[in-house]
Amino acid sequence: IMQQHENDARGRNFGFEVVQRLEGNIGYWKLNEIPSMHVAEKMVNAVITLLENTEAIILDLRDCRGGVAATVQYIASIFLEPNLSLSGIQRRDGSQHTVSTLDSISGTRLTDKALIILISGRTFSAAEALAYDLQVHQRATIIGDNSRGGAHLSDFFPIDGKWLLRLPVARALNPLTNDNWEGKGIIPD
Repeated sequence: IMQQHENDARGRNFGFEVVQRLEGNIGYWKLNEIPSMHVAEKMVNAVITLLENTEAIILDLRDCRGGVAATVQYIASIFLEPNLSLSGIQRRDGSQHTVSTLDSISGTRLTDKALIILISGRTFSAAEALAYDLQVHQRATIIGDNSRGGAHLSDFFPIDGKWLLRLPVARALNPLTNDNWEGKGIIPD
């Protein structure tokens, strides 16, 4: 099943739809899913190499329905200074997993580049986490419609060998706001 999932994702170029330089030397990156780091790191670094000499970057997450938290951390680390708090995970038992921007990344940091993030009612989950964290740090201007509002992590539990019950098992929690985007979505600037 995992191999089939990766083959399907490969057919979609792992969500990397468009990267281009627009008139006025503005970089544009349309990202439709956030793949796992074993795929994403090389691709994200290639995108940043193509866009690092632009005046500003537009990150289009309007059709991004989520992805992998480690890749969100990596992308956020490109646009933020090291060791800044990002949204972590709070489990039902109260235990927490904290997340910060990475000390070092294999690509280039763009901490002073103007950043616009486009969102819509289709933007969901990990894509919302990326937009939320960059907005909380006042690093990006968010433009568009409120996102879907999915900040709870869920898992599947088998029932009688015939059914799968999907239940929330944790929630995203940003230590700076002590909140998340569940049910309300990311509110554009």
